[in-house]
Amino acid sequence: MTDEARFRQHEAEFHGQSTLIQEPKTNREQDRPPAQIAVQRKLPISIKASREQEETKKILLALKELLESGVQPLPSDLEKSLDMSSRLIGRRLGEVGIQAMNTRIHDKPGRYFLRSMLPKIEEALKELS
Repeated sequence: MTDEARFRQHEAEFHGQSTLIQEPKTNREQDRPPAQIAVQRKLPISIKASREQEETKKILLALKELLESGVQPLPSDLEKSLDMSSRLIGRRLGEVGIQAMNTRIHDKPGRYFLRSMLPKIEEALKELS
């Protein structure tokens, strides 16, 4: 019996309570040492990650070239010129915060990459370099 339990028992007897005050049960988990947190290390860029960066860079350069030449391409236009799926192009550009916008150009609705995205593309290229 701990000192605290003895004190409670004494108080109970002093105030005329005949029932015993039980010591709270300890949980087994409380007796275990706390789990150690895994140390996070900065890992070198894997081969897959470097390949993804190269793909992203290639897509950004092609998109920048098209926008600077005056063409506002659809993802399908990039798909044809880069020989990559439009899903892959969208995924890689989404990772750097660039998305095609729903727009109507020459009465043709679609998701276009606009010239207003050039500063964002240049910033993303700087980050990848």
